[in-house]
Amino acid sequence: YCGDPKISHKYIGDTISLKALLTSTILLPLLTMCGVEYSCYGAKSYAKRGDNRVVWWTQSLAWYREYLSGLLIVFFLTCVFKVLVGEPRPHFLDTCRPFQALNCTSGYVSSYTCTNSEISNVRVRDASKSFPSGHASLSAYLLTFSACYLQRRMVGVRGAVITWLQLALLIWMLTCSITRVTDHRHHWWDVLAGCVLGALLGVYTIHYFCGNFKTGNYKSLNAPKPPDKERRSFTAADLVLRAEDTAS
Repeated sequence: YCGDPKISHKYIGDTISLKALLTSTILLPLLTMCGVEYSCYGAKSYAKRGDNRVVWWTQSLAWYREYLSGLLIVFFLTCVFKVLVGEPRPHFLDTCRPFQALNCTSGYVSSYTCTNSEISNVRVRDASKSFPSGHASLSAYLLTFSACYLQRRMVGVRGAVITWLQLALLIWMLTCSITRVTDHRHHWWDVLAGCVLGALLGVYTIHYFCGNFKTGNYKSLNAPKPPDKERRSFTAADLVLRAEDTAS
């Protein structure tokens, strides 16, 4: 619509840049998993055996592999929804400057041509990809996965420490999400949808890829390998459980 206030805001940039978001989403879980697996399992469970350096690192990479798998799914679905929905961002008119809307008095505009030659075509196309919020979906996925990981894997650590770490993750997620609205980069429902998408896929990854980080009875890591026809792929949960069985 001509002069629609929901898409008439000025473009002011990003408080949380995409680079900062991706850096935290990719590196923070790896550092967290390495620290937790070494301090809670490697140093205590395997130091006497002399192989803790190998086992704790293998465990960390196993969990991180599953995390990245879920992260790629979140990123892919977010991009797909952005293209399929094609919702204008709050700064759409300022970024696109559609010719049909410059002197529009007829109300709804069904087709338009952007006239802003001061920015790249990538930014112009991005102005029509508001739903859902990628910042919200990625940060919500990071929060869901990491908070559950800390709760399940930080054995023997004071509960207050875990709570403060989870609170820090929550604050980061809220900062990434709320600033998308205050920066006029997304509507509030875009952020809400992104949070729901990231949280749901985080739960899915934890349950189906990581086995809820639970332990159980598995063969030792030193057990003979089965014949080729009996071999199967192991999840991160399988690898860690077998490692813990070796130390017991």
